[in-house]
Amino acid sequence: MAMGSMALAIDIMLPAFPEIRASMGVAEGSAQVGRLVTAFFLGVAVGQIPVGLLCDRFGRKPVLRVGMLVYTVAAIASMLAPNLLVMTIARFVWGLGSSAPRVATLAIVRDRYAGSNMARVMSMIMAIFILVPVVAPSIGASLLWFGSWRIVFGFCATAGLIVFIWAGRLDETLDQANRRPLRIRPVLAAGREVFRHRTTVMYGLAMTALMGAFTGYITGAERIFDEGFRVKEWFPAIFGLCAAGMGVATFVNSRIVQRVGLRRALTRSITALTLLSMVLVALAFVTDGTPHLGVFLPLWVLMASAYGQSMPNFNSAAMEPVGAVAGTAAALLGAFSLAGGSVIGALIDHAFDGTVRPLVIAFASAALIAVCCLIVTGPKVTRI
Repeated sequence: MAMGSMALAIDIMLPAFPEIRASMGVAEGSAQVGRLVTAFFLGVAVGQIPVGLLCDRFGRKPVLRVGMLVYTVAAIASMLAPNLLVMTIARFVWGLGSSAPRVATLAIVRDRYAGSNMARVMSMIMAIFILVPVVAPSIGASLLWFGSWRIVFGFCATAGLIVFIWAGRLDETLDQANRRPLRIRPVLAAGREVFRHRTTVMYGLAMTALMGAFTGYITGAERIFDEGFRVKEWFPAIFGLCAAGMGVATFVNSRIVQRVGLRRALTRSITALTLLSMVLVALAFVTDGTPHLGVFLPLWVLMASAYGQSMPNFNSAAMEPVGAVAGTAAALLGAFSLAGGSVIGALIDHAFDGTVRPLVIAFASAALIAVCCLIVTGPKVTRI
């Protein structure tokens, strides 16, 4: 539920973009509302490092619950925003609140599991995170039947409050012996411990590249299917179909890593992602950037499914060597991947030319970077 709340904050508002543009006096089809997604991701990125340090000092549960309170208040502020600037600032604060469930959840998993078992549980949690977008746009579109775009943000505020209350049932997973004081020397020592591991650093770089491509898709999806394919009315269903493919693949991945091991599962998923993205690049150039939706969509869903398997595997492999500083490691990995991903995603959105070419090139480039990172690490966990 905690991970799902973050996905909900991103995807439920996508069908409301046209109404937000009209309400805020922004030109139809303008990319300015895409900043609401970028600001949210930047908030998550900036918030993760202090959240990670607090998680390692005070425990996972209190930080998670405070973060959900910030999430709820910021959602209300976004709902009441009088203009796009105020809404963008509120979305940034909303992202700060969302950084707590993201970091705390990953740290809790690392506290309790390791190796293939960690990858299995991480895949199940990520499946929920990815499956939320299956229904979130449809929920957003349905809410717009009953009110303005503001009711969509009100729904998120309600969801955040429910998670805050429900999280009171969680047990604290941070061992007393692993609590780290908030002093500069232990903090720097924890950071050095994370960056000493080549596996963690290289897989973090791979996650950044892949997150950048995915952020570009999230930010520009509405315009791609509206202006590129002219199927605006089908956007929630198409977006949900892509998310469903990712969610199912992520859930299946939880079984695969148990059978074949994390390294082999990671190699298979990133190989599939690379090949499928290259096929889509070739298709985009053959069709001058506007392939038939009936051809593009199945390939896109398959590629999204490979992405859904790759990300939790990279995340688990990156966290494997740093269990003693799991909160700090989750924060640093999340901060760098989301901050870098937000910048890359904004560049992809800015490069949108009415075709799918910028997006598929971005995915192919990210996949190739991830393959290079996998090769550099080698089969064993090593230190720099």
